[in-house]
Amino acid sequence: MKYKSFHKSLVKYSRDILAVILIFWGIFALLTPLTPGSWLLFVGLFIIFGRKRTQDKLTQMIGKKWFNKLRIKKILGEIPTKIDYKP
Repeated sequence: MKYKSFHKSLVKYSRDILAVILIFWGIFALLTPLTPGSWLLFVGLFIIFGRKRTQDKLTQMIGKKWFNKLRIKKILGEIPTKIDYKP
């Protein structure tokens, strides 16, 4: 039984590390004009926070007007729900 607990914690930490890497990669891609892949920022946020909480946080950060104007909800809707974090 000890190994199942270790496996669960290993998967959780691996998932969190992957999410942080994707967030940093997305920010880097957003800042460099020749690098596509800034959408990885959203994938990383999804993994850490989940779909609803990510939408709420982004709406607070950039404002409802820009959230709707940039069609971020549509972008977030394109990301598969399999990676969505469920607490």
